[in-house]
Amino acid sequence: MKQTLSLFHEIEALLDELINNAEALNLVSEHDVSLSDLIKLQEKEIKLIEKLKKVNLDAEKSEEANSQGNTIRLRIKKKLKQFSEFNAKFIKTIEGSHEIIDFKPNESE
Repeated sequence: MKQTLSLFHEIEALLDELINNAEALNLVSEHDVSLSDLIKLQEKEIKLIEKLKKVNLDAEKSEEANSQGNTIRLRIKKKLKQFSEFNAKFIKTIEGSHEIIDFKPNESE
């Protein structure tokens, strides 16, 4: 099993990807956008969350405890909060902007 610090770093990297994806979802949702564009970003988000759950379970099973873990846990909490804020903003934007989303599939797809 991977060491706890290695797992925490992997969690951080996944959270960074989730935050970047959430930022992209927000940017896309604020402009004219096709449903397929939103679906691609949301599918990526789902995959990242599933991977994050698995790595988190591995970290919880690890028995290694150290002082560096506390610092990383704080960074992880900050990133989770940041992702949550982006996600809430995205939901609010989508709820108020049904008319700007093209629900017809792209001709080129």
